[in-house]
Amino acid sequence: MTINCTSKALGALYSSEGKAIASVLRDSLGRLFAHKTISASKHCLRRPPGIAYDNSAIEQARNMGVLYFVVKDRETGQVWWTELSNFAVHGFPVNRWAFAQTGLTFAFWHDDGDGPGAKPLCEPCEVRNGQVSNDKSGRIQGVLL
Repeated sequence: MTINCTSKALGALYSSEGKAIASVLRDSLGRLFAHKTISASKHCLRRPPGIAYDNSAIEQARNMGVLYFVVKDRETGQVWWTELSNFAVHGFPVNRWAFAQTGLTFAFWHDDGDGPGAKPLCEPCEVRNGQVSNDKSGRIQGVLL
């Protein structure tokens, strides 16, 4: 079932370097989630296959009450989501750049075609040049499946 939703960006998560890397939104059920758009060919982990998040952003999300993360691949439109708690339970350290990250294999990410009935697919919600990108009304349009 598809439910139309509109969510106002409540803020952003920031990397250890102070750059905005994800938007924080509220879904139609009132749950907070973080949304990030990436280029999977550049940003997904290859061994093991998965997605990593900056440890600073994970801690900020936890402090804000974020329940899950949504990542969209701008190249294919593929959307993945996972519960924040999976980073603590199943995550592993990744040190690809100058800052610490926690990786999570794709075994713990759901794609946009599976999972229980209430998960977000909100767009456009990109962080460009360190700024959260919204439409002119300041609201992010999307759907909740």
